[in-house]
Amino acid sequence: MSQVISSLPALALYSALVSSLYCAPSVTAQQPESPIACDEGNEPVELSYGDHTVDCEIGDAVDLDRFSFQGAVGDNVRIVVLSRTNGFDPLLEVRGPLGDVIAQNSCSGTNRFGNAIRCSFSVEWVLEAEGPYSLTLSDSAFDERGDYILNVERLRPLDPSPRLAYDCSTNDEINPPTDSDFFFFEGAENTDVRVILRSRTNGFDPLLEVRDPQGRFISDAEDAVISRNSCSGTNRFGNPIMCTLTIDLPLTESGTYFAVISDSAFDEPGGYSLSLQCVFGDCPPNTFLKEFVRGDSNADNSIDLTDAIFLLEFLFQGGDAPSCEDATDANDDGKLDLADAIYTLEWAFSGGDAPPSPTPSGTSYSQGDCGIDCSPDLLGCEAFTRCQASSE
Repeated sequence: MSQVISSLPALALYSALVSSLYCAPSVTAQQPESPIACDEGNEPVELSYGDHTVDCEIGDAVDLDRFSFQGAVGDNVRIVVLSRTNGFDPLLEVRGPLGDVIAQNSCSGTNRFGNAIRCSFSVEWVLEAEGPYSLTLSDSAFDERGDYILNVERLRPLDPSPRLAYDCSTNDEINPPTDSDFFFFEGAENTDVRVILRSRTNGFDPLLEVRDPQGRFISDAEDAVISRNSCSGTNRFGNPIMCTLTIDLPLTESGTYFAVISDSAFDEPGGYSLSLQCVFGDCPPNTFLKEFVRGDSNADNSIDLTDAIFLLEFLFQGGDAPSCEDATDANDDGKLDLADAIYTLEWAFSGGDAPPSPTPSGTSYSQGDCGIDCSPDLLGCEAFTRCQASSE
């Protein structure tokens, strides 16, 4: 394949890449967050952890929608429901593998002034049995129609989540409003850490929850929870604003901690910045972060046409996997696909935007351009020879 591609001018290759962008494979690096469409003719609709529903409605006031998911003993599950229709009063009932009701909740589509509104709620519990769990969603009084979103999360994800590095920050977003994002970080006994969460969208009310290696909230000497906090995206005049919150945590055991980010009422989407800082003690080093230069897919000390070819051969022809996936992710979107090859070619030949940090100073870069990627995703970097000496 490389002989065919290298015989084309760079701009011709660029055009070929653009024309095939929407049918190309990709290597994703994100925790699954799948939209699942409702299907009245095939209920119960099967859900997995991380799924959220789309195009779901109670079309008749006496209608009832059914869902199911597989659970295991000890799973800490959170289900979020958000109504999308003013006046609709969603009711959720959860049944265990034997059919017994183990959780239920609802919210009112009418405020205290009698006005029709949208509402949201969540239920959270630890599963005591393995097997299929059944969910039913209806209007609580069977007298209103309405649209809704339902989201199922395991509060310690089964799949590995992005890892937070000390002294780094990352940007992400909550979307849909019922979503929760997860980040892992390594903590050491007798250290103090600070987690900073800043909203980047007016009106977004970020909620930060940090849990210890056992999945528990962290408490102070008086057993008051100190690892859960939020801030309001509305000021005292009712205007939407951005806000910032911090949590200082004394860690009493070593292990893998995790942070959960969501909207506090599960009713607003929004962007945010998250930062982890070591404020006291010997916090674990960021050994999982390797230095590299973004865009050099084949790690040959230059960024040119061969980097796009290398990625194409990997994606389409079973070619060698990159030794540093982060370097191959030219646009830093957390996945490897044709868009990365296009991004590289646009920068190298068409005056496009330079790759995000660590950014090369030119197509022939120096060792001084080497750096780490603070954006937590599931892409890794096993080796990047050009930068190895600078990081040792």
